[in-house]
Amino acid sequence: RGAYLFTERFPSSLPFEIVVLCVLGLQLGSAMLSWWHSDKKGILTFARKSSNWYDLVIFGLLCAILVVDFVVRSRMEAAGEALELLGADIIAPSSAGTQPPLDAGFVDVMGINRLMHDQTDLISLAFLLGSTRVVKYLRILPSLGPMLVAVLSTLSSSIVLLYLSLLAGTMIMFGIAFHVAVGAQAAAFSTIPRAIVSLFTLTLGEVSILDEAPQRLSTTLLFLSFVMIVAIVM
Repeated sequence: RGAYLFTERFPSSLPFEIVVLCVLGLQLGSAMLSWWHSDKKGILTFARKSSNWYDLVIFGLLCAILVVDFVVRSRMEAAGEALELLGADIIAPSSAGTQPPLDAGFVDVMGINRLMHDQTDLISLAFLLGSTRVVKYLRILPSLGPMLVAVLSTLSSSIVLLYLSLLAGTMIMFGIAFHVAVGAQAAAFSTIPRAIVSLFTLTLGEVSILDEAPQRLSTTLLFLSFVMIVAIVM
């Protein structure tokens, strides 16, 4: 007997932790190799390369995933033991023909559930960053290398970063404004993150999210301001 918590993903397990440890070993080996190729000129030379910081972020995410998975697995084992004891306390009075006490207790797994959802977010972010890191190794291909370098140079230019920062700031600013104005009446704006996502889908032409919003003068002015500013920014 044991405890199983269904969260629409694989459960925490020792094989998964071994896989994460292997990936951590590969990341550490890659970092050591990069430091070796820099002629061991010191930490400052290693820190000047943005790709090394990228690897360090992925390494930190993998370490966090490993720690959270170990904690979740430990708590799940403790919850399984608690469920067995709780089941014994309930089954014994029932077999004797009496009702189990109302204060027999319960096992709280909400904390484990939150940890597993946090770990899922970390895994998705690490997978995304790790997938884009493959570009580093594709640059050596003669047919793709120059094109990838040109694309990365464009994305890392100060003008593009300034534009993306301005667009993100506009989305966050109006997301907070819409949440405050209509968050209590429209589910699409009930939270600030959901409001930002709803505004982003609105820029793609999905106007049905406004059906739930109340038809007030302030809402109309807010929507028109958002459309005009986004039209200028984009």
